[in-house]
Amino acid sequence: MQPKKCTILSSLLGVYYLRSEGSIQPDLYKKKDMVFFHQSTDSQDGTKYGRLHFRLKYDFDRSDLVVHVIEALDLGTLSTKGFNDPYVKVSLIPEVDSKQRRTDIRRNCSDPFFNEIFKFPVTYDELADKSLLFEVFDYDRYSRNDVTGEVRIQMCELDITSEIEVWSEIQKSGRVSEYPIAYCVCA
Repeated sequence: MQPKKCTILSSLLGVYYLRSEGSIQPDLYKKKDMVFFHQSTDSQDGTKYGRLHFRLKYDFDRSDLVVHVIEALDLGTLSTKGFNDPYVKVSLIPEVDSKQRRTDIRRNCSDPFFNEIFKFPVTYDELADKSLLFEVFDYDRYSRNDVTGEVRIQMCELDITSEIEVWSEIQKSGRVSEYPIAYCVCA
């Protein structure tokens, strides 16, 4: 008796095994989220500033872009004082509202886990003309916050009708610094 042959199909969503009759049963396989690795081609000096991990999805019921900032890795030493207090500021450009969106500060951490979700009220048709900007900062209580780098995503490059997971290299930013988040006024 000869063993039955099974054909293997490869796809973006994983590997499927066909039954000997040749019919595929997609109900048996859980759909995996798409993972997208974004690397900018305009890195000026080739220096690595770390990686940013986030998810994107469009909520058609509420007309919102949902951004889930998950974590940053390999940020290295951000501050000249040797302390790493990173946070991420998220913007949609051109702006859709005046609300500022930023993660909490993670004290003394070069691999911060944020797990924070932000929503931008924007129609799906308007998204193609927008860029999503993640700016990674090192918080400094007494002076300007240092800019570690940025991740810029052109929304027309991605299909966010279903949730996608993105890993992106952090690139050097053109900005020098940002004023402290909270001011201490002494009289």
